[in-house]
Amino acid sequence: MTHAEALTIALTTLGTFNGYVQQAEAKVTTVVTIHLGAAALAATQAGGMAPLWAAGPASAVGATILLLSFCVGFLVAGYHLALGLRPNLKGPGGVNRFGLVRPAKADRPTAPVGKQLEEIQLLIEVFRTVALRKHRRVRRALPWMALTFASVIIWTAITALAR
Repeated sequence: MTHAEALTIALTTLGTFNGYVQQAEAKVTTVVTIHLGAAALAATQAGGMAPLWAAGPASAVGATILLLSFCVGFLVAGYHLALGLRPNLKGPGGVNRFGLVRPAKADRPTAPVGKQLEEIQLLIEVFRTVALRKHRRVRRALPWMALTFASVIIWTAITALAR
């Protein structure tokens, strides 16, 4: 394999892993939008809880459980999503011509192909780590979002039936 072919493959791989990061970012953004939609739905139903608390102790306990379930689910899911949105500016250690943080031009001597391939591989590892972390945050948020949605849907149904 020629140096040009090796660099082409490495740069193509780097582009692929950059795509993985972008895909993870898109998932986080989509899930955050859905998460905020649950808050909007809950806000439209907030007035319906007062009659439930006034209806008696059993109804008040149920309303409290639903409200606490919503709040816990919303906050824990939000925590994971916020960490998923948090920028990760860590780059590979040392000099890397391909990372966000690059040395000044005076400190950037021309590197042999082997060194460039090594630097690209280090950046691919950074992208891999970033993409995995973002996907894991989405995965951790989803059960809590399910709790949020289940509580707000039950809350909506009960308040609709109580009217």
